[in-house]
Amino acid sequence: MITAQASAKIHLIGEYSAIWGKPAIIFPIDLKLSTEVQKSKTETKKESFQKAIETKIEKLFQKKVPAYSLKIDSQIPTGSGLGSSAALSASLTLALLKLINIKAPRQKVFEIAIEGEKVFHGFPSGSDLWTVILKKPIWFRKETADLMTVTPLDFKIPQLFLINSGKPYESTKQMVDFVTKNVSKATQEQFANNQEELTKQMFYALKNSGQITNIIRGAHKNLAKLGVVSKGAGRIIKEVENLGGAAKITGAGGRKEGSGMIIAFHKQPKKLKSLGYKLIKIK
Repeated sequence: MITAQASAKIHLIGEYSAIWGKPAIIFPIDLKLSTEVQKSKTETKKESFQKAIETKIEKLFQKKVPAYSLKIDSQIPTGSGLGSSAALSASLTLALLKLINIKAPRQKVFEIAIEGEKVFHGFPSGSDLWTVILKKPIWFRKETADLMTVTPLDFKIPQLFLINSGKPYESTKQMVDFVTKNVSKATQEQFANNQEELTKQMFYALKNSGQITNIIRGAHKNLAKLGVVSKGAGRIIKEVENLGGAAKITGAGGRKEGSGMIIAFHKQPKKLKSLGYKLIKIK
């Protein structure tokens, strides 16, 4: 029996703009997903993401992945913006490499696991996956289809909380398709440029222990204009702002129902408890 584990992540800032070559800052958080694989005498039914990962492993290393059983144990809610598919793709990749006795560098792990992510999301930026592979906060920028800047950051995560706005009706792929097909190019460009400036401000705020309230508020305002924040999520975020804090979605969001997890910040965290929502402290 072989096990492997990967973490959830939050987009502190930069979701969507990362699609258009702008920077993002992503943190791993202390919610885990584990995969357990065990050699089996018979083949079991496999999901498409498993087949994609196995195919890439066999192509890269010219080694057959044997029949195996798979068990998944996850603390990460799906469809929440916390990178459950990245954690699953990364942990399964690591487990299967162990199964065939291959020690692969991180770049190869990424090249394999991204095939699983493509099944879930179509054209993922790779930011979630690099965060869970490196297990560190990162500055991420996709320069071209084949070139990414991934810089580990030596920052501590600010004191943030998760508030669940409800599971989105739409998948991440559907949300990305909505934005790329229905939002004008001019709006996309303005959004991406605004988020890039805020992401740079966030970098220096984290580096110098500066204030992040207005940066988070600005990021939410931009995401709302993009149309990826549902009415319910918007109400929660407004309640946090009315208390003097800031909040935003983390991930693809949602339109019809929930928008997944919201990250909330307040310089006096105890004030957030007065809202009456279940708060999950991010570690």
